[in-house]
Amino acid sequence: MIVIITGVSHTGKTVLAQRMLEKYKYPYVSIDHLKMGLIRSGNTNLTPEDDDELVGYLWPIVREMIKTAIENRQNLIVEGCYIPFDWRKDFDNDYLSEIRFICLAMTDAYIDTHFDDIRDHGSDIENRLDDSDCTADWLKEDNRKIIEGFSKAGEQIILIDTDYESPISDLFEENEKMLRTERLILRRWEDIDAEDLYKYASDPDVGPIAGWPPHQSVDESRDVIRNVFNGKEAYAICLKEDGKAIGAIELKLNGHTDMTDRDDECEMGYWLGKPFWGQGIIPEAVKEMLRHAFEDCGMQKVWIGYYEGNNKSKRVQEKCGFKYQWKSEDVDVPLMHEKRTGHVSLMNKEDWMAEQ
Repeated sequence: MIVIITGVSHTGKTVLAQRMLEKYKYPYVSIDHLKMGLIRSGNTNLTPEDDDELVGYLWPIVREMIKTAIENRQNLIVEGCYIPFDWRKDFDNDYLSEIRFICLAMTDAYIDTHFDDIRDHGSDIENRLDDSDCTADWLKEDNRKIIEGFSKAGEQIILIDTDYESPISDLFEENEKMLRTERLILRRWEDIDAEDLYKYASDPDVGPIAGWPPHQSVDESRDVIRNVFNGKEAYAICLKEDGKAIGAIELKLNGHTDMTDRDDECEMGYWLGKPFWGQGIIPEAVKEMLRHAFEDCGMQKVWIGYYEGNNKSKRVQEKCGFKYQWKSEDVDVPLMHEKRTGHVSLMNKEDWMAEQ
C-alpha cells in the first residue's frame, strides 16, 4: 500500500505521516527532504522558492519511487507538496489500485478562528527556521489554489473546518475499514456508490434469491447505503482496477442477526452483481472476511445461511469450508412477504485455523 499525503502548507501533513508510521509501521519519505537534498548537493539550480518548477523536477523521481515500491510489494508513505493535480495519469490501474491519496486543506473559517494555533503547531515535527511569510491571507490563497486544482482533477479533499482532530480520526477509521485481496478491495459504502449499487441491485436475478426485492431507483439505493449498509462491518466489494462497488459483504454482529446472541459470534451475508458471477469473486471476498472476523474482530464462530434454491450461495459456502448445521422450514422473508426454507452453516475459528 502506498499512501500519498499532500495538500496545503501547515495542514499537518508531516504530523499525519508520523502518526501513520507509528500506527501502521509504514516507512515514509518526505518530498521536502528529497528537495533539499537535491538542492544542497548541487544537483539542481532550483531554489526552495521555485515551487512550480520543483513540481516538474521532483514528481518524476517520486513517481518512479512509488512504482518501485509497488512492484516490490512494499508499503510506503509519501508526504509533501509538489504532487501535480493530474498525478493519476502517470499510473495504470494496477498501480492506482495500490495507492491511497490524501489531500488536506483548511476552510477560510478555520483559518480565521485558529490561525494562532496553526502557526504555533507549524513546528510540531519539523523545525521551521523562518515562518514569517505565513499569514492568514497567504494560507487562504494557498488553500484556494490547492482545493480548486485537485477538485477539478476529481480528487476528494479532506477539509479541516471546525476542528483538526475529527477529520483526521475519520481518516484513520476509514483506513482501518479497508480490506484487500489479490483482486479486491472491501471498503465502506459511500453516497457516491448509489448509481453503481442501483446498476446491480435493480437486477431481478440478484436480490430476490437473497431475500430482498430489486431496487427501483438510485434514490432507493442511496437510502439503502445510508440505512442498511451502515453496519460496523458492512463493506462494498470493489475490483482493484477501478474501485467501483459491484457487490456487498457484511459481518452482522450481535443485535443485528437472529443466528446468535453472543458478542464473539456473527453472521456473514453477501451478494454480487450478475456480470461478475462465475469468476470466484465471492469466495475470495468470503475468505478475507473470515480472516478479518477471526483475526481482527475476535470472533469464535461465523454463521451463514442461504434460502432453498440459491445453489450459487450453497456452493460458495461449501467451497469456503463452512459446515452444514440445519434446515428450517417456513422461515419469514419479510422484504419479500413470503416464507421459505432456510439452510444454516457454520465456520468455527478452530476449523478455519486448521485450514490456514
